[in-house]
Amino acid sequence: MISFAKFGLSLAFAAAFVACSNDSNTTKVLDNPESSENPGNSENPEQVERLSAAISGSVEFETYLEGAKVEMFELTDGMARSGKSVTGSIDAAGNYVVSADSFTSPYAEVVVSGKAKWPCSGMEMDSWISAVVDVTKDSSVNLNLFAFFVSAKAKKLVEKDKMDFAKAWAQAEKDIRKWFALPADGPSVKSLRFSGEDRSLELNAASLWYERLGANFTNKDYSKFRAGGSELFADEDDPSKDEIFYSLGYLAYTFDLDMAYNQWCISSANLTSDDSKYRAYAHSLWLTLMGEEECSAALKDSIHKVESPDDLIVTYNSPRYYVCDGKDWRLAKIEAVPLQFPNPEDGDLVTSYYYDYVYDKESGWRYVTRIENEIDKACVKSRKGTIEGAYFCSDTGWVKMPTLDQNLGAFCNSDTRGDSVHVGYSTFVCDNAWKVIPADTLDEWVEDPRDGKTYLIVPMGSQRWMGSNLRYRDSVRTPNLVGNTWCYNDYTPYCSGPNGVLYSWTAAMDLPDNVKADTVKLTLPHRGVCPEGWHMPSKADWDTLFAFVEKYGPEGKLALALMGDMWAGGATVPVLDAFGFTAMSSGRRKVDGTYEGEYNYGYFWYAAPTFSKLPYYYMVYMQPEIEQGTFGDTDWALSVRCMEDAK
Repeated sequence: MISFAKFGLSLAFAAAFVACSNDSNTTKVLDNPESSENPGNSENPEQVERLSAAISGSVEFETYLEGAKVEMFELTDGMARSGKSVTGSIDAAGNYVVSADSFTSPYAEVVVSGKAKWPCSGMEMDSWISAVVDVTKDSSVNLNLFAFFVSAKAKKLVEKDKMDFAKAWAQAEKDIRKWFALPADGPSVKSLRFSGEDRSLELNAASLWYERLGANFTNKDYSKFRAGGSELFADEDDPSKDEIFYSLGYLAYTFDLDMAYNQWCISSANLTSDDSKYRAYAHSLWLTLMGEEECSAALKDSIHKVESPDDLIVTYNSPRYYVCDGKDWRLAKIEAVPLQFPNPEDGDLVTSYYYDYVYDKESGWRYVTRIENEIDKACVKSRKGTIEGAYFCSDTGWVKMPTLDQNLGAFCNSDTRGDSVHVGYSTFVCDNAWKVIPADTLDEWVEDPRDGKTYLIVPMGSQRWMGSNLRYRDSVRTPNLVGNTWCYNDYTPYCSGPNGVLYSWTAAMDLPDNVKADTVKLTLPHRGVCPEGWHMPSKADWDTLFAFVEKYGPEGKLALALMGDMWAGGATVPVLDAFGFTAMSSGRRKVDGTYEGEYNYGYFWYAAPTFSKLPYYYMVYMQPEIEQGTFGDTDWALSVRCMEDAK
């Protein structure tokens, strides 16, 4: 492959060529000098035949701006400049005209130079483009990429191989047709147009991709890059071995096989991904410039790697392999992954040119699933039974677990039936779905030594609560209860059942009846009216209970998950009592001595370090939320639910 050192020499040549082109700023026709190549007739100059030449055409790519000029330089038979030159005119559309009547050689080089704008990048910079003509045969020559390259090679064949110019041009044009996939019987490259209704599809596409290549390589003088490429084309018998032309083929390759990557200038060039003619040309061009043969049955399943040029940045984030399916070349996706990642570990998840893959040592490489891509973790056989966030790795891949399973960090399925998970004091067992072991089946009770009454203990995560409202009323043992406890509607049997006793705030906190709330300071946990080893729950205790129920109970049904079955008078109501907490609708006693809320409301005092108002939580029949409230009078009477001290 030609190195970029050689390409650098070509750029240097181009720069010198520009300097030479710009030396002549006059319309004066120079005298024809004598030379070994064209000695003329020094004894009788008038006998030298002078040719009258007029050449017109257009620049077929960049748009030359105001101040651009066109020049025609006479060439000797050996393609050297004779010293004669004339200037012509060029309009804003790129159409030029130049004529001479004192040339004695039929060969000339038409050069347009000046400030120009490129069609896709929009860059403006100094530029030049040229073509070699035979003034006895050519009257119209369009300056384009192909004519530029053919001119360079024809000159080289004349200079080095001493080939006749007509034969040299024919050979050079044959080469451009071969390597740039042009029709063998197509029109002369000198007549090709870049744009317009009669544009050459091949010239249009090749010029745009060459600009793309130049834009990646340099942003200083694109014309030098083009000139360097023409010199490389002139020197090479096989351009596919050169980095410049291989890279140009690569751009055609991406247009053909990966339009998503090669979006260069498609809108302004009127290119589309489904344009069959452009894709067909791109296909032919990359096969020739990358030195590839057409896909066939003999090449079926063969994978070819794109040799990425080190010095040209045209391959980042792009496919590097293509595969033959027996009929067509296409991008090698998963087929190429083993070549890119030869030593994978089980469960490796890799990305290769837009696509994600997983290595499974049991089955090999496969495409990543949507969930694997989402959580960035592969589910393979060796990871079966593992959990990643909300997902469980099963035989069929990642399975999203129910919310309770996610919160428990364990998936209940046929393989885990009978398994148990502990959350503090609570135990969940897998039986088609996770179910908490009900408190009544645990049969654990606490006896209040003050009156001998017993209460079911309900485990609630990190807490243990009494399973019914407190029923203690012994005002002898606890003098602060005197005159401060009531049974709903003054019906004594209520106090002996699950509804329990209604306590004034002072009674609940076990404080004197005449205490002023705003003077009270409590140390939490505060025992209050609860038996030894138990205490009045604080707001934080209630909130911890609620958080446990919200996480491990039925979603969005906090209060319903705590309610017992006597709400609304025992009618069929949407209460769940999911943990056996059995919150009751015990109502409350008002300051005026009346009662309200039975079967529809449950009210519970809670302790705080200090008080300005008297806080409580309450539940409402059929409402899933739990609300907060406050009283300003200590004679309101609510229920008490005791919580065990931390052990």
